Amino acid sequence: MELGAHLLERHTADVVVVGAGAAGMMAALVAAESGADVALLEKDTSVPCNSELAGALVAAAGTRQQKAAGINDSPELFAKDIAGYTQNQANPEVTLALCRGSAGVLEFLETRVGLSFGLSSGEGSGDPSSDLWLRSDMWGHAAPRYHRLPTAGGREVIRALREAVRAHSRVLLMDRRPLQQLLEKNGAVVGVEAGVVGPAKTSISCRNVVLASGGFGANRTMTAKYMPEVALWPYRGALTATGDGILQAMMLGAAVDHMGSYHAMPHLWPLTPGMPRQIRLLGGIAVNRRGERFIAEDVPTAKFADAVSKQPETIALEIFDKRIADAISARAPFSVGIASGAVRSNDSIVELARSFGIDGAVVEKQLERYNKAVAGGGDSFGRLVFEQPLRPPYYGGVTTLAFADSKGGLRVNTKAEVLRADGTAIRGLYAAGDAAVGIAGERGCAGYLGGNGLLSAFGLGAIAGRQSAQRT
Repeated sequence: MELGAHLLERHTADVVVVGAGAAGMMAALVAAESGADVALLEKDTSVPCNSELAGALVAAAGTRQQKAAGINDSPELFAKDIAGYTQNQANPEVTLALCRGSAGVLEFLETRVGLSFGLSSGEGSGDPSSDLWLRSDMWGHAAPRYHRLPTAGGREVIRALREAVRAHSRVLLMDRRPLQQLLEKNGAVVGVEAGVVGPAKTSISCRNVVLASGGFGANRTMTAKYMPEVALWPYRGALTATGDGILQAMMLGAAVDHMGSYHAMPHLWPLTPGMPRQIRLLGGIAVNRRGERFIAEDVPTAKFADAVSKQPETIALEIFDKRIADAISARAPFSVGIASGAVRSNDSIVELARSFGIDGAVVEKQLERYNKAVAGGGDSFGRLVFEQPLRPPYYGGVTTLAFADSKGGLRVNTKAEVLRADGTAIRGLYAAGDAAVGIAGERGCAGYLGGNGLLSAFGLGAIAGRQSAQRT
């Protein structure tokens, strides 16, 4: 309360952090632990941020959880895997810095925030689709690196971070303070103006500003400019992710990278994302508008989404059977899908496909080939997980794509400093989370590696918090 009165009276702080999502709260807490008085500004805490909407899955290397499980891993190997997955498009220095800090990030979240992460090697969850989804060897990692909460939900992460922020004597969380302007003097950022226009506007001077205001997924003008292919897709990300911090920094000469990179997910129309992954990993298949399979269905979600984006009309038909339907029947999306007609059933695969306007004869041949592969004939697409042959009655649902969030953003260095096009840093300005460029490269949704979203948010947040707390 004493810090709050000081800030509100004098409008000063050591560090201003814009955005109270995972990256912003991490930055605020680390800066405060480093001795800085922090003003943490948030557009609207009543609107879920992207980390709150996501699963609490963090990729990390060299952790105590890995060591306890006898897993030999290193940040260097982690960085090598990311480079391979993104085709060397992610910044190698920033990537390595994030990998080297990943174990420390988890330790901070556990010891200072009270979260408890377990290593998920694809065993013991009791949900076969979840186990397969978390199998590290299938998802671009050379060692098991996925760490998750028992609840496996982003809401728990944000709740715990928010409690830690509100309890810290050096952090003042100021809600309903959208960024309006970065204040500059002699080429350096020296403060911010935030809030609505008029008497309610808040002006805060400071030594350093950390932009953790999110990406631009909810800004249709920016998405149409930088990633026009997603402009008409359903948006399932944070409504507050309107690119405010990115745009303000660009006005000061900041460079941006990989603005065409994004995170997308399959979306069983008209349902919420999630169910298609379980269908595929339990043994379901996908065909395009021509009735043809087009990918090994057990690939990572981002790769599957990328493949769907290249199909006619950007759709795929998910096909599964009663065994799989029974396994997911307790989930709300399935029952809603049946009731709405989005998910249909038929004893004949030909008739089921025709009900969706797809050539049933072609689908029937694809299914026969797939069932032979399950029996040991080998899959031409290289699928690894088959479960059982698909048998009648069959189920089907049309999958579209949903746009989750942007992964391009402000160019930063290993100190999380925002850079100009010539490589020089804008003094007093840092960026983290989706306001900064991620480590997915410039390949649409194909470069997104599971667990790296929160790695980037927490990792750059921690770096930005530590660096911005310095007095020089």
